[in-house]
Amino acid sequence: PTMTTAEIEDKAVHLSPNECKLTEPIHLQIDFTTHKHLHNAHWRLSFLADTAHARKIVLLGETPRTEYAVGAHTMQYDASTDAVAQLQHHVLANVGLLLLHLYSADDEVLQVSMVTQVAADSDGKLTRCIFNPLE
Repeated sequence: PTMTTAEIEDKAVHLSPNECKLTEPIHLQIDFTTHKHLHNAHWRLSFLADTAHARKIVLLGETPRTEYAVGAHTMQYDASTDAVAQLQHHVLANVGLLLLHLYSADDEVLQVSMVTQVAADSDGKLTRCIFNPLE
């Protein structure tokens, strides 16, 4: 299955490492096709932790602005998760969302939402498991 808007089709999302410590940096790759030229395009990666008492959105990073011509492209990005690790343990130990947004200028043209399970291992250290929406 691909996630499609009128302008973008994402073909594959690759995340690594997965099923690892929460604090491991995330390597992200997305293969996509655009059906129109994207000017001043950039990707924004964030983590949303949502509990009954709090909703926290943490920006993990943003790519430099670029141009995407009509056709197939690959975007790769490495993001630190240090900012997520600063959230309170009870906010994190839950299901969250890793959100990847593509903007053309300041208009959002694609959002990829990846459910992320954060849990404590036997030593009490937080681990993450990111579910790929295209698998």
